[in-house]
Amino acid sequence: MARQGKPRDIHSACTTSLSLASVSPLAEVLFFRMIATADDQGRLSGDPRILKAEACPMREDINSTNIAPLLEELGHEKMIMLYNDSSSNSPIIQLCNWWTYQSQQWAYPSKYPPAPSWVDHLRYKKGGKVLTRNWPPTGEVSPEDVEEQEDSSDPLTKETPQDSVPVDSLPPAKETWEKVLEELQQQVSKTNYTTWLKSSQGIHWLTDGNEVTLLVGTPNAHIAQWLSKRFHSVTKKALAAVVGDAFISRDVEIQFTVWQST
Repeated sequence: MARQGKPRDIHSACTTSLSLASVSPLAEVLFFRMIATADDQGRLSGDPRILKAEACPMREDINSTNIAPLLEELGHEKMIMLYNDSSSNSPIIQLCNWWTYQSQQWAYPSKYPPAPSWVDHLRYKKGGKVLTRNWPPTGEVSPEDVEEQEDSSDPLTKETPQDSVPVDSLPPAKETWEKVLEELQQQVSKTNYTTWLKSSQGIHWLTDGNEVTLLVGTPNAHIAQWLSKRFHSVTKKALAAVVGDAFISRDVEIQFTVWQST
């Protein structure tokens, strides 16, 4: 099963937004794609290459070169906050009005740290229970209070969930994909390997609750589409063989996208 994104809300107020009307058409396109791509806390990577791969893989007019000025436009209108992870110095994007316009039943923790003074709102399944913090987003809940409740009323939580996968526990994406390619060299023809697989590279991991996805970059959209349609099954099996018991209880997927390496 392919990795599925979560539905996000686009409010009708966007049609009369002065902030949205003040940015360029490309910045507007990028903004809506970031809404579709952001995690449950409204955050995503601010690295232009990763943002290109995740949010705009099929848009040639939005690339790792012009994404930075587009983000500056959105930041100037206070539609996003762009800040750095203090531990890794990696850029992070926070969508500013996330909790004003998004209505979610579940909101898992982000793999990215929050911006200074930003408050996360959490409701997620862990160990057969529902954990909440600052929930609902409009409620009067202390940031320090974490409520653990037995899962008895919501049928969606009857199943026994797995914990979200910590990003730092995953093997390096680049090395993982290189091992997958070694497996695939023995399984596909030399022509197919050279034409479709040899130029690909592991970018990073995406985590969404119980699902773990390896994001794999390709030189162009044609190769990404071909691999997704014709090689998804064989590459997924090879990935499962490489990661082995580490993710035996997880849903491990592969997502192919355009990646502009530097």
